[in-house]
Amino acid sequence: MWKIVDKLYRVWVTNIGFIFLLLVLNLLTGAANNIIHEIGISILTKLLHGFVNVFLVAYLIAFVKDLFENRWWKIGIVAISLFISLLLCGVELFLLINFNTVINPSMVLILLETNGQEAVEFLQTYGNVRWIVLGLALFIVCVFYKGKLKDRISSCRWLKAAALRWVLLVVLFLGLCAGGYRFVKDSGLGKGVISPHMKTMLPIQRLYYSYVITLHDLEQYELVFKRMGSVDVEIQSNHSHIRNIVLIIGESLGRNHMSLYGYSLPTTPSLDSLYRQDKLYRFSDVICPSLYTSASIQKIMSFFNNESTGKWYDHANIIDVMKAADYKTFWISNQEMIGVYGNYVASLGRQCDDCYFNNKRNSIDERYGDFDEDLIAVLKNKLQDKSEKKFIVLHFMGSHPLYRNRYPEHFEIFQADDESIPYGEDSKEMAAQYDNTVLYNDYVLSEIVKTLEDTESILIYLSDHGNEVYDERDYTGRSEDNISRYMVEVPFLIWESDRFKASYPEKDSCIACAVDRPYMTDDLIHTIIDLADIRVEEYDSTRSVINPFYNKDCSRVICGYDYDAYNK
Repeated sequence: MWKIVDKLYRVWVTNIGFIFLLLVLNLLTGAANNIIHEIGISILTKLLHGFVNVFLVAYLIAFVKDLFENRWWKIGIVAISLFISLLLCGVELFLLINFNTVINPSMVLILLETNGQEAVEFLQTYGNVRWIVLGLALFIVCVFYKGKLKDRISSCRWLKAAALRWVLLVVLFLGLCAGGYRFVKDSGLGKGVISPHMKTMLPIQRLYYSYVITLHDLEQYELVFKRMGSVDVEIQSNHSHIRNIVLIIGESLGRNHMSLYGYSLPTTPSLDSLYRQDKLYRFSDVICPSLYTSASIQKIMSFFNNESTGKWYDHANIIDVMKAADYKTFWISNQEMIGVYGNYVASLGRQCDDCYFNNKRNSIDERYGDFDEDLIAVLKNKLQDKSEKKFIVLHFMGSHPLYRNRYPEHFEIFQADDESIPYGEDSKEMAAQYDNTVLYNDYVLSEIVKTLEDTESILIYLSDHGNEVYDERDYTGRSEDNISRYMVEVPFLIWESDRFKASYPEKDSCIACAVDRPYMTDDLIHTIIDLADIRVEEYDSTRSVINPFYNKDCSRVICGYDYDAYNK
């Protein structure tokens, strides 16, 4: 035992400078990224986890180096490890400064899809002198290691203190434990699911992991896309004339945090104003079909519903129906274009004639920026398209966690003191952030309404699912094992332009009569094609909420949770 400890200690003493340099190069960017993006105790835990992980790898490299007696093998190991560390540190510093991120699946996706011309333009945009200077500076630091840096670090007596061998042993033990834990946890996630420990990895680990994830996601993306194209849509009748049908899908926004639905804080001032002026239809009793985005949108956007048997891809979706009915289809998204949580939605968007993603982002890439208002300019551009009939889908990031990343700083209106929940300051702060996402969502919707005012348009807005945010207990989030009404109650709104109302007064009347009917959004496709006067085989008038034959006694059960039994 003592010999092993002494051996481990000698590796440390003889390689202090080398280990230190590897530690700095491989920890710097990950630590900076955590400080920027994490909050509270999470910063400290990820920094400690990252330090232990990087130290273990650096020590193991030094240990392997010392196993070789040949001088050139030793030099080769040092040179290769420092070169890779320096290169990836430089890459991540570049990403942090320019894009506020480190290596992740989104970056790998962009790299794989970049052609030669795009690479040249990228270098022309970002490849300036400062990066050459930074690269040279890092190179000089590494060369300097062979001289004064090594001597200075080695001369620090406390780094060679005998008692330090026990500290070293503890750190190595913790590193092995953390690595084993990470391996077990990650292996249980399944292929394509990102590791929750991504932010504590070395740059080279992030690169490898991101590459594997991206390849898997691309394969799954193509598989989902092919399945979607397997259903032929036969139009039985088509009397559609509406110029613009705009569907907006919100994210994680529960109606119980909207002042439009009676919430105590003024989170939807613009929508409140439209409603008071009788310019907005607010449906009062609508719930979602699932607690998760992909599963929910599978049902919202197709004839596959909570009562269906078989597979979702055996049913036609709204994009295929609208295309078959001579609508030009558009998909404008602020959500991810690929990933284990986004492959279905992204593939659905790709079915459209015109598909736009605000950013090439993977499901797990969480960052500040890329706000929903960015989609407004894109919408304005698509409205200029010469097609006679357009079906436009906008997919918001909405109120998706992390809430503080969903809105610009000047929309940080509500503070913890505004919240009346009795669960502590952290809970109040999170609730305030959520309410700010609702306020920002209200602003974006109002700007889209302004964009459509002078056109013949109808706008439908709903959220994919709700979210419980300390509404009646000390809990935030969603869980199929612990469902509450706050997780499933969603806003459902319809706005019509004056030109639409003038052209289709009977449709306006049908909508007005439907606002208090119980409804679940897995039947949305029936409502949309009913509005558009399109008929296909799977259409069912009893599932269209605006139809006189609508079944008001429809079953609304989610994962065994009978909503009407618990809430009526």
